[in-house]
Amino acid sequence: MGLQEYIHENDDSEQRLIAQVSQLSAADYAADMGGGWTVRTALAHLAFWDSCRLALLQRWELTGVSDAPSDSDIINAGVDVLANAISGPAAGPLAVRAAQAIDAEVRKIPPELAAAIEAAGQLTVLRRSAHRNTHLDEIAKALKQA
Repeated sequence: MGLQEYIHENDDSEQRLIAQVSQLSAADYAADMGGGWTVRTALAHLAFWDSCRLALLQRWELTGVSDAPSDSDIINAGVDVLANAISGPAAGPLAVRAAQAIDAEVRKIPPELAAAIEAAGQLTVLRRSAHRNTHLDEIAKALKQA
């Protein structure tokens, strides 16, 4: 895959996120997704990770691509505390704004930077759609069961 494919996939998942959030009722945000997650916490989780990837991409635009190790299990545990403090209806727009911000940044990077990110094995920075769609599928499933 190349940069244009990532952009296209990201745009599709961003539109899917916007559509899904626009259909949520206040009660939907509390729908249980299992594992201690609700629709609200899943959306806050998406907002967090899109925001983190945006910050990383912006750093790499200035300094070049370098290692960015992280322990996602530990980070997710910390995010969970914050996600549970956000009101349900606030989580949706937060996720949408974060998705729009990272997707806009990916759209404007030069192909050379995209190639360096790919070479470093950091595709999650460019291909936000994969993470986003996983959680949107889980949200859709939870809402059908609710």
